[in-house]
Amino acid sequence: MTEWIPVFLTADEMAIVPCTDERLKSYEAKHPQFKQFLQQFTDPFGARVSPGVLLLRSDAPETFKSIEAVSSFRDLLALSVIPGTFTGIGKPLSISMIGALIVPDARKSSLEKEYAKIRRTLPVENGEVKGKHLSETDIARLMPMLRHHDVLFEVVAIDLGLHTEEGIWENQAGRAEGMTANLTDEHHQSMIDAVWKARRELESYSLQLNIQSALIFELIRTALEHGTLFYCQRRPRELANFHWVIDASFSP
Repeated sequence: MTEWIPVFLTADEMAIVPCTDERLKSYEAKHPQFKQFLQQFTDPFGARVSPGVLLLRSDAPETFKSIEAVSSFRDLLALSVIPGTFTGIGKPLSISMIGALIVPDARKSSLEKEYAKIRRTLPVENGEVKGKHLSETDIARLMPMLRHHDVLFEVVAIDLGLHTEEGIWENQAGRAEGMTANLTDEHHQSMIDAVWKARRELESYSLQLNIQSALIFELIRTALEHGTLFYCQRRPRELANFHWVIDASFSP
């Protein structure tokens, strides 16, 4: 009998399923810690979430069992996602997300040249290539190019169906309070003024902008953490400089 083996990464040979899927029961029975692990996931606001689990068939071809194959499948799903509008609080499956593409400076020029060749064949909207219009075939053509150039793609998501307005306002108040909680008279006055200015700005955010800002802060943290760990082993010179480009298309 074919077994389904959970792997912690996300076709007939692979499937991404909810953690309540029946195929996980036998594995949980053999490994009680696995079920405990699945219960520890939370979103940026601290609400518990149920993660998806990527399953790989035990009789899948060996080529499907490599890190490259599983990572490509995971990235394909990530790049297929359409970012939400940070609305729909309390409504089921109100999912919004933001992403960061990390490109090594040493590969940027080469990547742009290769992408320019592929871009001519991609669907555009107002002169821009939009992820929501890309087919699986389009994305599959982009993945080898990105992987060849050591590009990383980080995503942070939130399901607002799991939250209430009251809970999000409380989170905003707590983050604002935390910004000034440790300020003392020993800090320079210019620093104190700057931090209080930033706090007041955060407190003035609308509910939608507050949600988006929380995800942006989380995305920056994960991009720095994962990017640094990856490139320090593969391309250490890339850590000498960081260049940020912000796409404000989804700003409320």
